[in-house]
Order: sequence, then C-alpha cells, then structure tokens
Amino acid sequence: MIHLKPQTIAVLFLITAIAACARDIPPTMVWGVPVAEFTRELETGAASALAGFDIESDDIGEVRHLGDGAAYYLALHAERLGRPRLAAAFLRHEAQNGTEPWRRLSHAAILGRGLESGSFVSVLESARVATRLYPDDPTMSGAYIEALYRLERYQAVIEALDEEETRHAGRAVVSSLVRDGREPRWGDESAERKLWRTVATYRLGDPLWRRHVVELFRDYDVGDVHVRVHQFLVSQQELDRGFSDVERALLDGKRALGTGAAVNAMQLLGTVIERPEFRTPALLRDLSRAYSFAAHWRQGGDAFSRLSSELTGDRAVYALEHAGRHYRVAGRFIDSLRYLEAAHAAASSDERARIARYLLMTASRLNPDVFSRAIREYGASIENPAQLYNEFDDFIARLVAGRDWGGLVSVYRALESFPGSGVRAQVAYVLSEAIASGHTGAAAAGDRTTLLEYAAQQTDRPYYTITASAMLGRSVSLLDFEAGELGVPTPADHDPVEHDPVDEAIEADRLVSELPGVWDVEVFVRGFLSFGLPDELYEHAFRYRSALRASTVFEIAELLAAGGKYYESIRLAAAARPAGELDRRSATLLYPRAFRELIDRFTEAESLPRPVFYALIREESLFSPTIASGVGATGLSQLMPATARDMATRMGITSLDVTDPETNLAIGARYLSGLMTNLPGPMHALAAYNGGQGRVRSWMASRSGFTDVLFHESIPFTETRGYIRKILVSAAYYASLYEGVETRQTVESIFPSVVGR
Repeated sequence: MIHLKPQTIAVLFLITAIAACARDIPPTMVWGVPVAEFTRELETGAASALAGFDIESDDIGEVRHLGDGAAYYLALHAERLGRPRLAAAFLRHEAQNGTEPWRRLSHAAILGRGLESGSFVSVLESARVATRLYPDDPTMSGAYIEALYRLERYQAVIEALDEEETRHAGRAVVSSLVRDGREPRWGDESAERKLWRTVATYRLGDPLWRRHVVELFRDYDVGDVHVRVHQFLVSQQELDRGFSDVERALLDGKRALGTGAAVNAMQLLGTVIERPEFRTPALLRDLSRAYSFAAHWRQGGDAFSRLSSELTGDRAVYALEHAGRHYRVAGRFIDSLRYLEAAHAAASSDERARIARYLLMTASRLNPDVFSRAIREYGASIENPAQLYNEFDDFIARLVAGRDWGGLVSVYRALESFPGSGVRAQVAYVLSEAIASGHTGAAAAGDRTTLLEYAAQQTDRPYYTITASAMLGRSVSLLDFEAGELGVPTPADHDPVEHDPVDEAIEADRLVSELPGVWDVEVFVRGFLSFGLPDELYEHAFRYRSALRASTVFEIAELLAAGGKYYESIRLAAAARPAGELDRRSATLLYPRAFRELIDRFTEAESLPRPVFYALIREESLFSPTIASGVGATGLSQLMPATARDMATRMGITSLDVTDPETNLAIGARYLSGLMTNLPGPMHALAAYNGGQGRVRSWMASRSGFTDVLFHESIPFTETRGYIRKILVSAAYYASLYEGVETRQTVESIFPSVVGR
C-alpha cells in the first residue's frame, strides 16, 4: 500500500478543486478572439474571425466553446468564404464529437459532398462508420451502396442492396441526402436502387438482368433513371437483343416520356398497356402523364374509358377517374361527369374526397341545375372547400355575366348543405346586389338584408365579411375572426422565379417524424439564428414549422422583417399562423409597412390611398425588390418591361433599374394613378393593373347596367377577381392597423357607391 504524506494529499486536493472549478468556468476565448465578440460577429452575419482561421495551426477543437452544433453551422460559413477544406474539417469534427442532430446531419453532408466530388473511396470509408451509427437511415446506406456502385464493386452492391431490403422490408426508401448544386432526382430513391441492381446484375453476367430492366420500367414511375438505363443499354448494344417487342416499346416509351417526347410516349405506352401483365399502377400513371403532357385530352379519356371496362379493383377506379379528368380538360363535360360519378361510387372512402373535387369542378362547367344536383349529392365528400373556390368563382362569374339570377338562386339553395360557408356567402352577396339593382329573379333568394347578414356573419371568406358589413353600414374588427383568405399571395399574374423552400406541411411532418424524440427541432433551428445564417434560418423554420412553437416562428419572422427580408417574414408568419383569431402581432407581421418612407412619399405625390398602394405592393411582390415573374414582370410593383420603359420615358427617368425600390415604386405609383384617372373608379383601376386597361374597357362595354360590385363579380379572369379581393382585404388591414380607419371606409375607397345602401 502506498502512503501519502498529509502535505501531498493537500496539494492533490487543491489541484483537483482547481480543475473542478476550471470546468465550471466558461471559456472566454476561441481562436484568440473573445467568445462574446466572435458570437456577436456571427449573429450579424460577419465571419471575419473565421476568415483568419488557420486549419494547420489552430485547434479546431476549440469550436466546443461555442456550444452544441457549432462546427456544423461554422461549416456553412466556411463554404460561404470559399474554404471547402475548412468546411470539411468542421463537418468531420462534428461527426466525430458532436451531438444530435448535428452529428447525423454532418455525416450526411460529408457523404453528399464526397459523392458530388467523386471521392468514392473516401465515401465508402465514411459510410461504413455512418451506417454503424445509423443502421436504419437510408441516407447512410444509400451513400454506401452508391459508392460501391461507382467503384464497380458489383457483387458488394448486390449484397448491400439485399441487406438493406431485409432491414427496410415493407417501408419506402426515402433519403434526405442533399447534393450541393443539384436538385433532387426526378423519381424516387427506390428506383435509383433498382438501377444499381440492374446494372450490377448485368456486369456480373447474371442472366436475370433483363428481368430487372423490365421491372424497373414497368413498376416505377418515370424518372431520369429510365433515361439513364436506356442510354446504358444503347451504349452496351443490348437494346436490340433479348427484349420482346412489347418490352422494347416499354423501354422506348418510358425514355420518350422522360425526355419530353410525350406524343411518342403516348403511342408507345398505349400499345404496352394493351397487355394485361403490364397494367401496373406505375404504368397507368405514366400513360396518364403522356396524354396530359401531349395535351391529347380526348384521346386520353378514350383510352382510360376503354381500360376501365377491362380492369378491376383500384385500377378500374383509377381508369374511371382519369377518363373523367381527361374528358373534363377536353371539354367533354357530360362524359367527364359520368365517369367521375362511376369512380366515386366504386372508390374507397379515402379516395372519394379527391374524386368529388374533380366531379364538382366538372359540374361547375355545366348548367345550374346539374351543378346544384352535384352539390347536393357529392358536396358532403369534400374535405377542404377552399380547393374549389376558383372553379366555383368562375361558375358564379359566368352566371353573373349572363344575368342568370334564377340559376344563382338555385345554386344558393343547393349550397346550404355544402361544407363551409364561403361559397354560399359569395352567392348571397351577389344576389343582394342584384336585388338592389332591380334585376328580376334575384328576389326569389329572399330578403336583401338577410342575404347580406349571412355573408357578413360567416368567417370563411373575409372579403365578403368586410364588404357585406359595409353594405349594411357597419365595420368589422379585423382581429376578431380568422383571416382564411389572407394567406401568402402568389404575385399577381405569374409565379415568382425566386426559389421557395419546401412548402407542403406534410413534408415538414415527415421530416420531423424521421427522428422522433431524438433531437429538439427548436434548438436546431435557433442555431441558424445564433450563428448568423438568415437564409438557412428561414428555410429550416419554414420546413419544420409544424414542429416549432408558434412563438418561435413569429420571433424568427420578426427578426427576418427587421433585417429587411419581408418576403420571407410574411411567408413564414402566414404559414405558421394558428387557426382562430388573428392577433395584432400576427397582423403586423403579415402586413408590414415595408419601404415606408418611399411609399408615403409616392402616395402623397400621386394622390393615392396609402393603404391601397401598400396592399398592391404586398400582393404583387411581398415586398421583394428583386422578385421576377415568368412573363418578365419585375420588382416591388411587378412592372412589365414595356410598361416600365414607357413610364420611365414619360417621367424623365434616364437610368432604368426596376429592381431599385425607389425607381420601381415611383413608376408603379404613377402608373396606378394614371389608371385611376382614366377609368371610372378605383376598382376598375385595380382590375386594369392586373388584367390590362384594354381588357377592362372591353368588359365594361359588354356589361352595361352593372354596378361596380356586379362588374367585379363578372370579370372573366379568375385571377383579376381574386386580385381585387386580396387588395381590398390587405388595404383594410393597413388602414385599420396603422391609420385607425374603419373597414367601411376602406371598402368605400375601392367601391365608392356601395357603403350603407
């Protein structure tokens, strides 16, 4: 036994105590920079401290002083600085020493970068480690198998695929692997694995390789894997050997569809589908795609009509539904209705809502009697009435334009049993205006005040709540009801070119459910905030919004708005807004006073209602100065090139840059002011801003005797009608929130003749 002197024991105790205290003292420096200063720079998006990092001499382990996940976030900064070696070093450190979810994400990032750069041996080694840590993650096993495939280790590919299939039996293979600079492949991960198996069996001389080719083309929806396998077979001179005529047609048809040769694909796959053994769900879907992409709607309807009598079960239902859907687009509405009704009768309960939606879309193209019958018989199947608003809106507009007041009365009565009250509120509002205008037949719907009260009391369509209340001489509190029509608008007349993150809630739910209970989504997303990565912060907050607390989402939205990222802030706040009352915090995020000094200046100079111009800019661009449309409209007020050039010449603007906020807003305000001067009223000016001045004058000529309300509700463009509604609701919010103006006054500013009649 060793005996220590009392003095030695005291010294050891003191050393231990000092060490323990040292562990409790947070570090103050990281790579020679105070932690607080380094963190401040990161939070503001600066990375000057990181820019001076020497990968050879600095201790990368000091990253731990910055907290969990720091190496993962700093890797993103290093990529921005153009230092891929430093980024890779941070990812390796996080993968080896980090905690979840950053460790898993770092492994996935390492594998993705390795595959992208062609470092397959390195990927193989990294993937071996990752698959041991995450044996059930197809991202890791997929990278391992792809590396084997790229290294031409084909027997190992087959063995690894067999092992993975055993492990994931009965589950879809969904990889979260993201490759830098490349969009996800068209098609699913299972098809990619089938490609690996197909080529591997061919290279190994397995006589069953052709069977794998046929299965890949028969059982998987079209994707670039089919184009690549077809090219491979051509390069190996195998396409003309060993395949039957129908198999060859299958291969050529899928390649044609995958390369955009839709008419050729339609013809080839049409011959293949005649063989019962090839009538798989995937091939039925691809045949429907071929007819759709080729715009041969009638032929598609005929083909699926014939197939519906030859198939059974779910496949027969699919054929019936798609016969109806193709006939609908072809304009054969009676045939469409017949097949969709047959599909609805034969479908399972979980399919009926979708089929009923197409059925009612078709019925809305026919007469009021057919539509009313369809509403009564199939309306109860509808789960989300808002999905039909546009089609029903078109139907109502046609009836108004045709002055079919009796038809509208019939529709109003039928809608009593339809889920939700938004569509019926619209019809009630229109009929009340027709009654006030003395149009014969509208009065059969009932008392005008009763109709207006119905529209004013419902909350599904705030536009009609606001306008009907104004007609009754009342205003509404905008913070008292859910603003169901106040979501994120698509900039008028087009889709934005800017990239949007994943925008389906179901995707967010799936992503979160991949790792149940393993990590805190809140902490992960907030990391992008702490480390000064606003673009990634928005993308991940939007992606995981269903798993985040509403308070967190709104906090992030406020920070984005404070940084001038209004487009992102509004989208995030709108997507996360809970059902129920719209509170002031939510409303001010959804309706910010962006570019306030400029908008105030130009609305005063052009004598424009400030809330209306704010609303127009919001609906056009969500305050993104650089947003562009597919037809060329650009900037905050979405100016078309010809309009911008003409207005710039008139205004003496010699250097035209429509992405410059001041220039764009100056031109947009002047253009709107001119429309308001040249047309009868603000509503007509807004319609012209969206649909064109010439069209508005043409519509006016064919609608003599219509009030502004009836004119608006009869405009033949769905988008233009909706545009005016969105502008009015947005203007009501701006006027109420920031100027204390009642909604009745906002309605009067756009429809001057309707208030309190």
